[in-house]
Amino acid sequence: MAVARVNLFNYMGFVVGAALIGVVAQSSSLRLAFLVPAVLAVGIVALARAFRPRAERPQAVVAG
Repeated sequence: MAVARVNLFNYMGFVVGAALIGVVAQSSSLRLAFLVPAVLAVGIVALARAFRPRAERPQAVVAG
């Protein structure tokens, strides 16, 4: 399941990234277009810790 999720995001990044670079390059410059994914990559690295799975807490056993 994890491999499928990674592959999905990889494919979407490939498609959306290419289109985004093309749109930005056509409206301004190719230099700025390649700067956009670089800035997004730095943002992903900065936010990576927020996506770490939470450690599960042990469930309390209720005697009854």
